[in-house]
Order: sequence, then C-alpha cells, then structure tokens
Amino acid sequence: MGEVVNLTKEQPHVAAKAVCLACRHEFLAVAATGTQYLTCPNCDLERATWKFPLSPPGREMWFCGCGGELFTLTRAQPHCATCGKASGWPNG
Repeated sequence: MGEVVNLTKEQPHVAAKAVCLACRHEFLAVAATGTQYLTCPNCDLERATWKFPLSPPGREMWFCGCGGELFTLTRAQPHCATCGKASGWPNG
C-alpha cells in the first residue's frame, strides 16, 4: 500500500501520475519538487518517473516520438530511456 506523507514537511511538492520504466506500472506519487526518479510500488525499483512533463511555464521541453521525455544525451545523439531508441539530432 501507499505511504502517508507529511506534506507540510515536504513543501514544495508535486502530486502527479507516475510510471515505472521497468515494469510499466502506473501510480499516483507525491514527492518533493525536483524529484526525478521514484521507487515503484509494484517492482520496488527506483525506475519510475513522472508520466507527464513537469516543467515551469515558458521552458522548452523535448520529447521522443514514443512520448518519453527522459533522455541520456551525448554529442552524437540523444538516447530515450522509455523506448531505448537513439536518433540523430534534427539539425546535425
């Protein structure tokens, strides 16, 4: 089951849908603002992330064709953590 979180202790915080990149389990998570990875309640791995983008207004965000927004970046190409594909930069 879920854990009770003291929201006044964790301010500011985010409450949003999350998805595990390992087992694809979806759940509602509450975490301190800036938290990137979450522990999945289904598989107990720290491989979950927010399902939808969380970004301050006016900030540019990039997405993979699969809808993922979590990347490893290299000089040659980005690599999507969601689908596992790498693709070349659009202008390079």
